[in-house]
Amino acid sequence: MRNVFKRFGGRDTGSFRDEYFRTRIALTAIYTGILVILLVLSSGITRAVFSERLSQRFALVIDQNDRIHPVVFPVNVENVTKDLSDTLMLVNGILVFVSVFVSYRLATRTLKPIEKAYERQRQFLSDASHELRTPLAILQANLENERDSGSVELQHSAESHLEEVRRMSTLVHDVLSLSKLEHTGSSAVRMPIIVNDVVQTVVDRLSSIAQQNTVSLTLEDASETFTVFAAEEPLIRVLTNVVENAILYNKREGSVTISAAREGEHVRIDVVDSGVGICENDVRKIFDRFYRADKSRSRRTGGSGLGLSIARSIVESFGGTIEMKSVVDVGTTVSIRLPIHSAS
Repeated sequence: MRNVFKRFGGRDTGSFRDEYFRTRIALTAIYTGILVILLVLSSGITRAVFSERLSQRFALVIDQNDRIHPVVFPVNVENVTKDLSDTLMLVNGILVFVSVFVSYRLATRTLKPIEKAYERQRQFLSDASHELRTPLAILQANLENERDSGSVELQHSAESHLEEVRRMSTLVHDVLSLSKLEHTGSSAVRMPIIVNDVVQTVVDRLSSIAQQNTVSLTLEDASETFTVFAAEEPLIRVLTNVVENAILYNKREGSVTISAAREGEHVRIDVVDSGVGICENDVRKIFDRFYRADKSRSRRTGGSGLGLSIARSIVESFGGTIEMKSVVDVGTTVSIRLPIHSAS
């Protein structure tokens, strides 16, 4: 299977490089041709208009004896400069209008190969994730059987392998989830959801993990009940990911506090911990895919580096935002803002 995916990935990336090179050459030729056309048009129109303005300063009159006399209107540097300035403004205005139209069309054409490459990449990740789920499930089942029925030494080896298989299964699941979110958004059925109940559910689920890590998990009483238009399970997943991170990356005897409050037309859910904190450079990248501020700890806790990226995609699909503020050795605050539904 590894060789199959390798060959498929090689063909995919190879075709992308070839198409990218061909597109780059074609666009270079197109842009060069358009530039030449614009320069020719600009020169021609400027010459025609400016010549017409100059000719208007000369006229022919016929006297009483039917003789033709040229009449020259005052011509000086100021008049000629004004004629040239007006001509350039007119010509440049026309060219700007034409350039906007042409640029829009070219931008659409330019982005098509990128869009196709992105779609192929997304489809490849989705297909690969689907294909990997079945063999991982079979491998996990076989290892569990070996762990339960083998010798002590074999059980220890099977448990070690099981840990890696579970980590790979989590990664495959997260990649597939992120691929679906980016392609269709949150496809779950949305309905008015009471935020207070969702937060309470998350606290109940994670209270045992908090106790195991000697971290106090506190939910502050909200002054009112908030309703948002969202899907319950994806919203629970977002809050579970954020709160679990706050617990796992905390100090011993630390604390995690969750609160919900109104902020204009939004409800703001704050998850505040007293953990180790994250440096400013990491905070800016923390929602990027596969980015982990502490790679060793993330690996021990089974993280894939996609949890916060998935959380951001889900929150944005509900019309909200998520951000993080952190101070090293002080703690971290994650704020989730969601539009309040009219039911509130």
